[in-house]
Amino acid sequence: MSDTPDNDIETLKFQFDQDQQRADLELRKQQLELDQRRHEAEVELKQKELELRRAHETKLWRNPLVLAIAAGIIGLVSNAVVAAVNGSMDRDLEHQKTESKMILEALKTGDPDKAAENLQLLVDTGLVQRHGDRLQNYLKRRSQGGGAVLPVAATAQAHKVEELEEAEED
Repeated sequence: MSDTPDNDIETLKFQFDQDQQRADLELRKQQLELDQRRHEAEVELKQKELELRRAHETKLWRNPLVLAIAAGIIGLVSNAVVAAVNGSMDRDLEHQKTESKMILEALKTGDPDKAAENLQLLVDTGLVQRHGDRLQNYLKRRSQGGGAVLPVAATAQAHKVEELEEAEED
């Protein structure tokens, strides 16, 4: 009889251990299922957040205020570019006018040789850059005592005409 109670105790311990293992296994299964559900919920939440961000970003560009600001910035940049180009072109035009006036003044001597010296001075000093090569070629081909010249008397009259032209421009 003493074998039976020990045997019964051993059997009970064995059954208890098996029940304990089954309970632990069931608990682990439930924890895994819970972790899997939590993970799926997190993934779904992140997907929804991403969709909301994308929707917000596209809505942002459809916002009239944002579009107005973007159009304003584009307009400012365009105006700045146009102003810079116009300024550059105006400087070039003024430079051309100045060079032309210097050439005319160099010719207002009444003497072709003196006019040639004046033109050579303008070319040598670099004051005439745009037409410097053409003037240099002209001066090389020019014969002594010949060439372009404006009479001295025409200088006063031409000066009055230039003043009138400048007054009309302003």
